Amino acid sequence: MNKIQLLKEPGYIYDLNFIFCLKFNANLYMNDLPNDDKKDSTIKYFKDILNHFNDIPDDLYIFFHALETGRTFLASYYFKPYTLVKCVHRLCLDN
Repeated sequence: MNKIQLLKEPGYIYDLNFIFCLKFNANLYMNDLPNDDKKDSTIKYFKDILNHFNDIPDDLYIFFHALETGRTFLASYYFKPYTLVKCVHRLCLDN
């Protein structure tokens, strides 16, 4: 079992949020990419992230899978009160 740590830096929370959102919405992330010369390298980057963090438990699915609204449960009920916080992807937070 992995050792649980208390994270004191908010950047780690956003990184984890992105990784978990990517894990449960990979097709949405990849389909939402702009068609440019960086698309192939970005898809490879996303796949490398998923391979590196392949032990994410499926129990987190309910919190990070995109709902019909295009937002995740966690983004809707945790980040919503903090409207000044912006995310680079629409699945995580309001733009």
